[in-house]
Amino acid sequence: MNRIDAVPLRAANDTIEEVELHSLITCPECGYSEREEMSTDALSVFYYCKGLWGATEAP
Repeated sequence: MNRIDAVPLRAANDTIEEVELHSLITCPECGYSEREEMSTDALSVFYYCKGLWGATEAP
């Protein structure tokens, strides 16, 4: 795992685990997929597919 792609996380048993920060998102409608970086300071509930909406047309 690339150190840029992971951050250390202290578990309840006081061990250090690394959390993967990138995920491959695949649209169930059109099948378009893209590797995206997950936010570490906010919750993302919606994801607008660039295959359906284009790069700048998301609602």
